[in-house]
This record gives sequence, structure tokens and C-alpha cells, in this order.
Amino acid sequence: MDTFATRLKYARERAGLSQSELARRIGIKPQSIQYIESGSTQKSRYTLEIANVLGVSVEWLVYGEGSSEPTENALIFREDVTELQRRFLAADTETQNWIAELLMGGHKDVLVLVKMLKEIPESQRQTMQKTLALLTQLEN
Repeated sequence: MDTFATRLKYARERAGLSQSELARRIGIKPQSIQYIESGSTQKSRYTLEIANVLGVSVEWLVYGEGSSEPTENALIFREDVTELQRRFLAADTETQNWIAELLMGGHKDVLVLVKMLKEIPESQRQTMQKTLALLTQLEN
């Protein structure tokens, strides 16, 4: 596999994802994945996100260097995302809205924040949410 396009297609198919599903997970249009896989471009500003979703290293995806096997970090990332999705869907509407506001606020390092939040005991998280809700009410 000598090109970014062929490596992307290989990794996507190995992950069992359609072009549309990969695009949805990254937050781009399916045509963008089609464009990359057709070889029309040799790079993408979404390369990091693509590598994370597909569970491969950026170095392998872009340059063909290293192993095409899923990286440990990527596997952890996938598991974390699945767990986060489960928790998000199980949360009440107020909590879902709070999370959505946080993410839409442009926080550049959400994964670090998520890791920090996961380390906080549940009882403390609930207290923090109540405190934030009170502060928000006071602010309005």
C-alpha cells in the first residue's frame, strides 16, 4: 500500500466502516472520504481524527511507516468513546445539554477533560453538576 488513499481504504474496510459511517464519526461529509480514497488529495486536515477512529497511527496512515495494526492508544480511545456514548445516552437531558454546551464551546482538549472527569468519583461529579447549575442560575 503505497498511498494515503489505499491505506485509508484498507483501514476503513478492516474497521468494518462504510465511507458514510467513517465520515459521520468524524463529522464531515461522506464525499470528503470518497475524495481522499479516490486519490484526489494526498492529505486531509482530518487525518488525526481519521486515524483515531480507524485505530491506526497517523504515521502509518500518512507515510506508510510503522505497523498498520491498531495502536494501544487507539483501542483505548475507541473503548472510551463507546463508554462515553453509553453514559451520554443514559444521562438526563440537563446533563446532555451541559455536555453539548461544553463541546460546542470550542474546548480544544476535550479528551484530557474527559479523562479528568472519569477520575472523579460519581458522588463528587453530581455535586459538581449541581454547583455548576447553581452558578449558571446566578449568572443569569
